[in-house]
Amino acid sequence: MAIDTHPAALSVPSPITAEPGEKCVDFYFDFISPFGFFASLQIDALAARHGYAVRWHSMLIGVSVLKVMGMKPLLDTPLKGPYTIRDAERHARKLGLQLGRKVDDPLVDPRPAGKAFNWMQKHAPQYSLAFAQGVFHAYWMQGKDISQPQVLTGVLAELCPALVSRVEELQGEEASALLRQSVDASLARGVLARPFFWWVRSPSSVWRSSANWTSGWVTGAGRPCDGSSKKLKSLHRISQAIWQVPPRASAR
Repeated sequence: MAIDTHPAALSVPSPITAEPGEKCVDFYFDFISPFGFFASLQIDALAARHGYAVRWHSMLIGVSVLKVMGMKPLLDTPLKGPYTIRDAERHARKLGLQLGRKVDDPLVDPRPAGKAFNWMQKHAPQYSLAFAQGVFHAYWMQGKDISQPQVLTGVLAELCPALVSRVEELQGEEASALLRQSVDASLARGVLARPFFWWVRSPSSVWRSSANWTSGWVTGAGRPCDGSSKKLKSLHRISQAIWQVPPRASAR
């Protein structure tokens, strides 16, 4: 069954902040990542099904991958580039999506959308999740250039016409500073891919992964979990549901 990607069909209660001790997932994304888009369609509902809140954070792969890690753009990397295109197309087919742009189409500048999202998180948090979903939809399903102010204004107008009068602030100095803070915080936390997730069980215990959500579990002491815990199995089920990964045998 195809997923309805329109923001109105996707939005579910999902606080940007979580209460102390609350189980939550920190979801890091870049609007120009197809895998970030695929995850954005399912992360909130699936996490909620297993008792987790979700906090959305924008990051920039141009900073993490190109500048900090010193790597080539993924699609320009031999072997990895063609595989990534095929993998993204495969996920789109599994989700029943007819993308409005090709995975290897020229990328647009994601910074305007990142600035706008971070401004929304601070000044209109009740709309920030739907705004992010709307930007993803505009880029990946409608093929629009989300670096253009009029596209972001259109997304905003559908959510809250009253905010359109403040649209210039979405690209102002404060919005730029908020995006820089978000990117710096992601780098400080070791976020190196997109999408990237931190599963927060307690202040000293997290689990992180990128494309494959079941790639590892790390405790505060840095020891891998044996895979037998009830919480870990719950996270595995979320992973398998999103990426449709065949169930793995339990660790012995």
